[in-house]
Amino acid sequence: MKARTNRCAVGAAVAIFLLCSAMQAQGIELWASDDGEYAWEFYGFVKEQTLVMNLYRPPDWMAGMFPDANLAGQQFNKLRLGSKLFLDEVTVHVEFETRLSLSTDAMEQFGSVGAFSASSIARPRMWDIDSVSADGLAWENDLDRATVKFPLGPADFTIGRQAITWGSAWFWKPSDRFSPFSPMDVDPDVKRGVDGVRGEFFIDDTSSIDVIGTFEWHEDDP
Repeated sequence: MKARTNRCAVGAAVAIFLLCSAMQAQGIELWASDDGEYAWEFYGFVKEQTLVMNLYRPPDWMAGMFPDANLAGQQFNKLRLGSKLFLDEVTVHVEFETRLSLSTDAMEQFGSVGAFSASSIARPRMWDIDSVSADGLAWENDLDRATVKFPLGPADFTIGRQAITWGSAWFWKPSDRFSPFSPMDVDPDVKRGVDGVRGEFFIDDTSSIDVIGTFEWHEDDP
C-alpha cells in the first residue's frame, strides 16, 4: 500500500499552478471633429501570467535535471498600446507591444521559457526591434501594427504591418498562411503582424476578392 502511495505521489510530483489575470482592453477617444469625419482613438491592455511547477520528490530521470531546485517558475508580463487616426476615409493604425518574461533556472532547463510569449508562428519581417535576454530574463518589443487603410474605387487597400487571416476553424486553419497561431500556444490573444499590401475588391454586397502581397526579409538573402 505504501509503495502504491509513493507511486501516486511521484505521479503527482509536478503540480502546475496557472494564474491568468488581465485587464480588459480599454479605449478612449482623444479627439473628434464636430462632423465626425476626423477622430483619434487610443487603447491598450495589460496581461500578467504566472506558471509554477512543484518538483518535490521527482523520479530519478528528473532529479538529475534539477538537483538543487524544488520549484520552477515563470512570470510573463505584457503591455500593448494602440492608436487609430481617422481622417475622413483614411485610417492610420499603430500598435506597440512590450513583453517581459522572468524564469527560474529550473524552468529554463525544463524548456518552458517563452511558453506564454509565443502568440503566433514567427514569420520574417522587413524590420523588428531587437530583444534582450540574459539569466532568465527576456524582454521583447514589437511594432506589430503600422498601417494606412484607404478606399480606391471599388476596393479597400491596407498598406503596412497588419494582421492577415484567411479561413475559419475551431483548432487549425489550413488556409491561414500569414503568420498563423500555433496549436501549441498556451494563450493566443493578438496575431503577429505581417508586412504587406492587401486589397479587398467588393463585387456585390456579399462577395469580395482578397488580394495580398507580403514582403519578407531573410538575413541570408544576397
